[in-house]
Amino acid sequence: MNLFDLLSGIAVGVILFQSALIAPTVLKTLDAKATSSFLRAIWPKFFVVLSCIGGAAAFQALGQDDMGTVDQILVVLLVILPIFAYVIIPETNRAADRQDHSRFKILHRLSVFSTLALLADYIWLVAA
Repeated sequence: MNLFDLLSGIAVGVILFQSALIAPTVLKTLDAKATSSFLRAIWPKFFVVLSCIGGAAAFQALGQDDMGTVDQILVVLLVILPIFAYVIIPETNRAADRQDHSRFKILHRLSVFSTLALLADYIWLVAA
């Protein structure tokens, strides 16, 4: 196993744990105010961690000589996708606070799509 595969496994584990276990459990067990406070505290940290892992994985992967252009783009996305999701958090929170449901829905979907794309990206790069 190489360092890229290890970092990819960690990232996939973090994404699955946060998205499939933590978030649904919080939504089912805490009241609205506590849920909001918890999720607003945890999601930025989630994306910072994924950005750091992605940066380390990209640094390691881009050092390889035999990488094609498509794989290089996918490796760069390991950093860009979680940074994008992090950057839209404040506007997503503002939309929720203003009860602008349509804007919140769009921003939340962008965040979810970015996370799913990141997950698929890691899986693709490890499997390739």
